[in-house]
Amino acid sequence: MISYVRQPTGKMPPVPNSTASDKDLADVYSFLQSIPPSAASSENSHGDAANGKKLFAAYGCYECHDRQGQGASTAPRIGPPGISLVAVLRYVRQPTGQMPPYTAKFVSDQDLADIYAYLSSFPPPAPAANIPLLNQ
Repeated sequence: MISYVRQPTGKMPPVPNSTASDKDLADVYSFLQSIPPSAASSENSHGDAANGKKLFAAYGCYECHDRQGQGASTAPRIGPPGISLVAVLRYVRQPTGQMPPYTAKFVSDQDLADIYAYLSSFPPPAPAANIPLLNQ
């Protein structure tokens, strides 16, 4: 994560050490890793994945994050979510980097729960250890 934040791809500006130290970034990463997957799974039941798919397209999320949230050169992977719905809501309302904020007047919490359910419907990417080409 630290190397990506220092030299990101797409529109995200690099974060210099003067803004956030490696320790700060490691703390953020540790916090994100501390969120139990069960919290994200239980929250998923509050969203409608079929409606989330429609909303993902209607709000234009795919333009930066690609059709299944797999990320593109302009924005990071967001699907399947590696963080809780609560963390997603907080970030969407007050993002960092190039993403514009989406207020509750524009995108409701229920719409975000539906989008979260849609993104959660995809299997996680295979670990690098399971991809033969990456282990040669």
